Amino acid sequence: MKLIKLIFVGKSFCLLGLTVGLVAGLVLAGSTHRNINILLKDAGSISIRPATPFELFSDSKCTININSKSGRMGSLDMSQDFFDSPIIVIPSPNDDVFLCIYYYDVDTQLFKIDLSKGSKALPNGSILSAIILASNCKVERVLKDDTNDWALAANALEQMSGGQFKRVSIPSLDLVVFHKYYSQKLLAASMHNFGDQGQYPGDAVIPSYIKQ
Repeated sequence: MKLIKLIFVGKSFCLLGLTVGLVAGLVLAGSTHRNINILLKDAGSISIRPATPFELFSDSKCTININSKSGRMGSLDMSQDFFDSPIIVIPSPNDDVFLCIYYYDVDTQLFKIDLSKGSKALPNGSILSAIILASNCKVERVLKDDTNDWALAANALEQMSGGQFKRVSIPSLDLVVFHKYYSQKLLAASMHNFGDQGQYPGDAVIPSYIKQ
């Protein structure tokens, strides 16, 4: 009888230990930042600090710091939650200009970050003012008629290996040991289709035969 009680107590303690370990693991996964550090070709770097899974339940941000080959530095905070999030920052042929692909709930936005120019006031009620929380450099939304920028983003995605995309992009879900990423193929297709966007104020109407 005593042996049975000891076995029962032992199993209870094991179950308690497993429960505590599981809870501790979930807390760790939900409160850990996954910093993404990217060294650019020749010189320069991009550092991305996404919100933690727990932070996504409230108003949170993703901080992006960029050092360009020319020595310029830029920093910006972008809104991030379960429905809206930056995905990846892409260098351009201009050393001081970078593109940021941003998932915006029902479509995909493309932003141009110019480290050579200072920040300016963002229009109230605009997509920019809702997404860009702070910036020390110029950030502008890429419009549909800026076809070169959309093509550059699409080509960059298509030329990346799957492993490289995962190393430099922000997961849609990150639990330390489990990562779910956005579809690289669908993102590239979205860039060819101008982010699958509806008509926003200021956008040109792009004829369907131009879409690739």
